[in-house]
Amino acid sequence: MKKRPARTIVIFGEFILLLFLAALVRGYPGRLMDGTIAGCAGAAYRDCASVRKDIDTTVEDITLAWGTTVQSAAWIQALKLFDKKEGWPGETPDRFKQRSDEADRRLEAGRKRLKDLLEELANCQCPGRNAPLAARCVSLKDQVLRKVEQMSYDMGTTFRSSAWTTALKMFEKDEGWPGDTPANLKRKEEEAHRRLDAEWKELKALLDELEHCGCWPPDERSTQPTNNGTPGAYMPDPIFLKEGFKYDNKTESGMNRSFLTTPNGVITVNLPIDLQLGEPFTGTVYLDPFGKTPDERDRNTTSLKQYQITALGSGPMPVGTYTPDLPFLSHIYGDAAKDLYLNLLYNDDPVMRVIIPSRSPSFTHPQNFLVPNGGSSGGFFTIIGPFNGFPDGSITIGGEKLPILTESPHGIVVWDRTEFTGSTKIDVDEHGRTGECTFRNVGVRVSATNLILKRGQHAEVHVTFTGLAGLDQNMPYDLVNHSPGVISMEGGEESKKRVVPASSITNSTGPEHGTFTDTIGITGVSPGPFSITATLQWTDPCSLPPEAMHKNP
Repeated sequence: MKKRPARTIVIFGEFILLLFLAALVRGYPGRLMDGTIAGCAGAAYRDCASVRKDIDTTVEDITLAWGTTVQSAAWIQALKLFDKKEGWPGETPDRFKQRSDEADRRLEAGRKRLKDLLEELANCQCPGRNAPLAARCVSLKDQVLRKVEQMSYDMGTTFRSSAWTTALKMFEKDEGWPGDTPANLKRKEEEAHRRLDAEWKELKALLDELEHCGCWPPDERSTQPTNNGTPGAYMPDPIFLKEGFKYDNKTESGMNRSFLTTPNGVITVNLPIDLQLGEPFTGTVYLDPFGKTPDERDRNTTSLKQYQITALGSGPMPVGTYTPDLPFLSHIYGDAAKDLYLNLLYNDDPVMRVIIPSRSPSFTHPQNFLVPNGGSSGGFFTIIGPFNGFPDGSITIGGEKLPILTESPHGIVVWDRTEFTGSTKIDVDEHGRTGECTFRNVGVRVSATNLILKRGQHAEVHVTFTGLAGLDQNMPYDLVNHSPGVISMEGGEESKKRVVPASSITNSTGPEHGTFTDTIGITGVSPGPFSITATLQWTDPCSLPPEAMHKNP
């Protein structure tokens, strides 16, 4: 079947759009019903051909539903970016949101049905061996589910490229997101089509094998490694992981942080955690090359620069495209969706694809900028406020500009790299206006009298704070033992609420501008490294109404 350009589909209206998309999905080679299909004995089980046909239809439903979600997010963002109330007549943001919600419901139902159908397929050839299934069946089902999610992502890329191409033409614009020109959008759409061609064939091969795996002995173990290298292991995420690569994710300081370990080093991707459908966001990519010597690190840094990062709503961005003031950081942009797909490529070859689940935000859009009255030198802090999601503002402390790691319409996360400690000023620049608040920058050092403890051996942990001169009230902080299997803190708790008493601050006129040192005992539990952190708790943020901020000249 000759594929027509998907970017023209919106022109003919919603009804013809859906018909065309259905034809587009059905047009890929390697359909799931190809090949010889054997039947099954037993009235309790449908024949394999019927199950494969239902899987075929369900996969189409899932990919189309995801594409609709992505397309709606793209149109919502395009209308917001270009300050338009509607696309085609009646195509308002509310209509796109309604369409996206409907697609989300279809998507969830399709995923659930697909899991049930895969279970049925694994049993259809040998229904008498239906429980328990061989370990290989479990692994194959997982691979099929990941393959379908991978196909959904690529289908979403074609939908997004089509939507943005149409929006640029409709509103007579040359570019959407940075780098999203008509030529680049066309290239991404064509690349996604080529990947879909290959993915349909790969999916058919997986289903062919899954159809027979229920006939294997239940205790048989797969000899083919799964994505984490362990035969027969079940790991739903990441969707795709090339051998030699690892993935980890955690939430920290209002950020969703993904750690992509490569043979050359770790690429950390920082993204906002507080996103809603269609909202713009900015994240950052941080490089940490492996190597014991400067030459080794330089070589690995050169290799890391060959990687590309893509997130839903963004084009491929080389991790070596750095910000001018921070040579180890680069920006990544996108539009928020229900689940965020993150991809890592090396010289255009995919090596990792993961889903970063979105959180269910329980917040309203802030009206004022809420700035904390302090932070820890070297740490992160959050400013809540009506930001625009684009990296066009700035934060300065004591005249020093700080890197903004993530930005969404609800707030930003700032990396406090200021070495100065003490009382100073913080300036917030956003929407062409600047506001100022008082800010205390505090240094925090955690040390121990012995870093290698035997079982039952005691030591002391010292937590030293600097920059406290002029503090007129007690300051609470949390002391957390992240290694309870290695050490125990005095009193037995893993987390303690502690206080920096204002009356105990010393050296207020010294070079460290006021210090306090807290001491707590620890005891060895088992050999190994341990980690303890101290985090100050800031209260009473400074509120900056946008209309009260100074307009920039």
